[in-house]
Amino acid sequence: MTVKDYLYQIKDADERLRHKYEEIERLRTKATKTTIEIKERVQSSKAKDTLGSAVVDIIELENKYSEDVKRTIALRARIIDEINQLTDSRYRQVLLLRYVERKDWVTIPKLMNYSRRTVFEIHGHALQEFDKVRTKLH
Repeated sequence: MTVKDYLYQIKDADERLRHKYEEIERLRTKATKTTIEIKERVQSSKAKDTLGSAVVDIIELENKYSEDVKRTIALRARIIDEINQLTDSRYRQVLLLRYVERKDWVTIPKLMNYSRRTVFEIHGHALQEFDKVRTKLH
């Protein structure tokens, strides 16, 4: 795994959480729109409980979501701790802005008060140093 891939794990985990949350909301909306019809039946057959099934699906997905949130928080904390091991504050700042706060390359130079080119150079050095730190820690 490259250094960038390692750092982008935060973004990937956040995206997975977002998709799971959207799925929960979709299921909730579907469940609240479900109407229960009571029909008399001559034959004895079990009616499909769509509302009950939807509630079970929502609960299962919410439990998975909760576990994913815990894992994402732990991942984020671990990566931030590793970034904070860098001795150069510019390296820490550029990596935190880019990979933790997910700022774009237009915003980062403004926040750091450097030219875009200088930020790219700092970023390149920061990735190299971060790789060294990560190798020592793992």
